[in-house]
Amino acid sequence: MKAQANSQVITIRLAEIDAPERDQPYGKNARAALEQLVAGKKLWITVIDIDRYDRQVAQLMTQGSNQDVNAALVSAGYAWVYRQYPHRPLLLSLETAARENRVGLWSGKDSVAPWDWRKGIRQAPPKSTPMEGFYCRGKQFCRQMISCAEALFYLKNCELKRLDGDEDGVPCEKLCR
Repeated sequence: MKAQANSQVITIRLAEIDAPERDQPYGKNARAALEQLVAGKKLWITVIDIDRYDRQVAQLMTQGSNQDVNAALVSAGYAWVYRQYPHRPLLLSLETAARENRVGLWSGKDSVAPWDWRKGIRQAPPKSTPMEGFYCRGKQFCRQMISCAEALFYLKNCELKRLDGDEDGVPCEKLCR
């Protein structure tokens, strides 16, 4: 996203979320949704980090209505929660609700996550358990897990034994207390 601050254009990466790429199915819809959310509005930009492309990674809030733009995109089905980095638990529950209600990019066929799309993966992977939405691919360590349910899924279904270092049947002790 490009924003103007004090007559200077800056590039912002929305923190904690990842929207479809422009050439990816639903990419144009997601971009239009973001533009609609912020058009003509003053924004509070909370910079959380600077990424490797020198973009500000930020949380956006609209002034006046105090709408959390990042969360609104996830809730409306225009973005995924970015699993690679820490995120607010609220975002995951908003994504789960969007999936269950089949809104936005969840309304059609299985969607390909943008991080997979950028790697050249153009088909949604088979889901081992549709109820949970987890599948055996991509994650290797507890720090990549977002919930105890996901860690349990990887331990039991993907045979990722390293998640249970003390072999007590409980993976990722910090997540599954």
